[in-house]
Amino acid sequence: MEISEENMTQTEILEKMTELEYSLRQQRNLNAEMRHWLDIADDDIAQLRSENAALKKKVKDQVKTINLPEQGGTEPCQSPLANDLDAKRKSEKHIQRLEKESTKMKEQNKKLSAELKGLKLEREWDKINLSKSKFVAQAFEQCMEEARAGLLHMDEVIHQKNVKIKHLEETVEEYSNMTKELQLTNQELRKQLEEAQDEAIFNALNGRMEKEEGLLTSPLSFAEEMKLLASSLEVETSMSHYICVRHRETIDEEVMQHESLERDLQNRRCAGILETSLHRAVLFIFFIFIFTLLAFVASAGDARNYDLFSIETLWNSAYLLLQPYWSVHYGALPPV
Repeated sequence: MEISEENMTQTEILEKMTELEYSLRQQRNLNAEMRHWLDIADDDIAQLRSENAALKKKVKDQVKTINLPEQGGTEPCQSPLANDLDAKRKSEKHIQRLEKESTKMKEQNKKLSAELKGLKLEREWDKINLSKSKFVAQAFEQCMEEARAGLLHMDEVIHQKNVKIKHLEETVEEYSNMTKELQLTNQELRKQLEEAQDEAIFNALNGRMEKEEGLLTSPLSFAEEMKLLASSLEVETSMSHYICVRHRETIDEEVMQHESLERDLQNRRCAGILETSLHRAVLFIFFIFIFTLLAFVASAGDARNYDLFSIETLWNSAYLLLQPYWSVHYGALPPV
């Protein structure tokens, strides 16, 4: 055939089969008509031969009659004899013409038979190619079903990852809200602590003032007054130092907790992105392998008539398709 299998789709093959069946049906009708005319010609030839035999017999009888010694009957027989000879010549010419037509019809019938055999062989080849195309189409459909199942599984995995990421984002948002609430609570507690500290200092100062007022009858020395002032300053300094240390520890704990949550979320996102990228790369390589295999099967089915594809060309095409992905590597995690 002039059209290779790989360049013909299934619809074109069906159209070609329909055209061949239509032409075969026409050839059969023409062959039946030719056989009918040959039968008619054979009947005409047989009838003419029988008529010719009867005429020959009649001529022989008339010749015998002419050769008789009766002279009186010679003149009346000359006219029918001439008519019989003319009819015999016409019959022989008609028989020769019919024999020529019969020979032509037989030659034409032989040609039609040869064309019919060629059409049958071509139809057998078309059936074989159609069966191969059906097999390749079934294999391709099976591969497509597997690919669809893989894509559905990947979509489900991606959906689960998205749900997890959404849940983590909600958790982070909750933690951030809790952090804000803790910061507000810390500020309120700090204010309460400052107020309690001020109140304690004020009470301590009041107590000392009361003691000093109680001791006014016995006046203090300069050393006792300095000692009392130093003790009040030490109390105030220790309380302020304790408040600052506590505030720093609270801030450090909040910062460390927030950083740990962000680090955990980033690691999970990176792991999900890497897993998704790996699945997509594997699926893409699987598609390339399937299409290469289908091309190899299609080219192998038509290899007896056309030497268009070879194993070396197939491997070179596969190498050129897969070469950009062999050198791809990640130096670090992708950005989130």
